[in-house]
Amino acid sequence: MNQNKLESIPKRKLGKTDIEITPIGQGVMQFAGGHGFMKMVYPALSDQESNAIVKSALDNGINWFDTAEAYARYETWSNLPEGV
Repeated sequence: MNQNKLESIPKRKLGKTDIEITPIGQGVMQFAGGHGFMKMVYPALSDQESNAIVKSALDNGINWFDTAEAYARYETWSNLPEGV
């Protein structure tokens, strides 16, 4: 996707805070592959693959990630710091 298209999407306030987020986020359920319930849905991704997904999202203007604990306790968000 053309980065200019995403840059033209206005950001929105997160609730009543001053934090601005894109209306589109990056789900990272696939980062839980091989762990918890998600091992039946997604294969395990290498750190390199996870980092590439995070980098691509950031490069394309995405500024928030869905890391729901239900995906696999702490597995999804624990992969984000290295990718960021």
